[in-house]
Parts: sequence; C-alpha cells; structure tokens
Amino acid sequence: MSDIANLCHFIEQNWREYSQQDMYKICELSNAERLNTAAYYTDREICFSAISPLPDIKSDTLHILEPSVGAGNFLLQIIKKYQGKKLIIDCVDINDGSIKICKLLADKYISDKNVTINYYHSDFLLWNTS
Repeated sequence: MSDIANLCHFIEQNWREYSQQDMYKICELSNAERLNTAAYYTDREICFSAISPLPDIKSDTLHILEPSVGAGNFLLQIIKKYQGKKLIIDCVDINDGSIKICKLLADKYISDKNVTINYYHSDFLLWNTS
C-alpha cells in the first residue's frame, strides 16, 4: 500500500473500522519513503510522554510548530493537552505524501473548531519562514 492514492482510498473507506492509533500506525508504516527520509512511527504512549510535561500556558491562543509531522501522531495529544484554547498548528514534513495523509487523518479525527492546521511540504531545516 505504498501508493498515496491507494492509501487515501483505504483511509476514506476504513477510518471508522480501525482505532485512531491503528489507523495512524498503518499510515506511518505504509510510507514507502520512510527509509529514505528517516521517518519514524511514534507510538501513542511516546506522544503522551512527550506532550504531558509541556507547561500549562495562560494565553488563550497558541501557535505551535510540528516540524516533522508525518501522519500527525502528535496532533491529537497536543490538542488534548491544550483543549479549550485557540490553537494554530503549523505542520511541516519533507514528504508530500505524509502531508496529504496527515491532512486526511486530521479531517477525519479532529473536529475541534478552535484548531487551525496549516500544512507545509518542506524540509524543516531549510524552511524559509518569518
């Protein structure tokens, strides 16, 4: 299932049939470019362990950078951590297919109207942004 179009079709047809965790894992492991780009599947427990110690922030609006988003495994934990705040999340990935998959999964699993996600196909280390 290395072809992005086939994977997108699979997600569209099956996203309700699998747990979120399983769907993210399927998508990450289906990335045919992961060996070339050193992509790594991050388990939900690792995401939780990395996000939970982040500080509570008093601001009502947070702008967050996810520099190597992959399929978006960290997004659900970030949104949960800062629930109730207006979140603007910039997702960057070197693999255009990963960005497409991340966007599709976010459309399926993230319904919080306080969350805005921007997607950028770029090498974060070379990303020219202000």
